[in-house]
Amino acid sequence: MDRLGKRIRSTGLEATVMGFEFCGGAAEDAIRDYRRRPFAIAAIGHSLRGFCALSFSERFAGENIPVALAVTFDTTHIHPKAPNNIRRYINVFTSRSVLGAGDVQVPKGSRAPSPATTSSGTTT
Repeated sequence: MDRLGKRIRSTGLEATVMGFEFCGGAAEDAIRDYRRRPFAIAAIGHSLRGFCALSFSERFAGENIPVALAVTFDTTHIHPKAPNNIRRYINVFTSRSVLGAGDVQVPKGSRAPSPATTSSGTTT
């Protein structure tokens, strides 16, 4: 995730990479920044950070803030559903993983298309 953040920043876009333990505070910072100057939000995470990406999106939904893109990689089995404010959601998981393999459900009526799982365990 650190390398991805660096690549995103190299294009001139802002990107913040943090550990799972900083989820709550980072979401509040993003909400405050968005209120000052709206911008497109992408929430991306692996494992517990995938949980974080979905938690962020839930928090943003409560503030009527859209999430342009959410991407999770092998998110944990315990995770929130993808909220309706996500415009595009990609969930990549390994179905054989004991710790990951979180097959996240997209609620009916969501603006994000329902993920379709391929035989390789990739959901898009």
